[in-house]
Amino acid sequence: MPSDSIRIPIDGDLMVSAKINRPKGWQAGQDTAMILAHGAANNKDNPLLIRVGDALAAAGILTLRQIFPYTLGANI
Repeated sequence: MPSDSIRIPIDGDLMVSAKINRPKGWQAGQDTAMILAHGAANNKDNPLLIRVGDALAAAGILTLRQIFPYTLGANI
């Protein structure tokens, strides 16, 4: 399932990248959403997270996969 790339502001000028899998017909405030987080040795593009996000989106659940600031070397 295709995903949209977005940037999320964290602190000051620091932003992290994220991917959203948006099911067809999904409506904010009316449907379910889930944030998928990676472990310390991975990132948002880990194949398992992509497959889980795709499966959840196919079931009608919006998913967001983001990187954590520490993976960018940020100390916030």
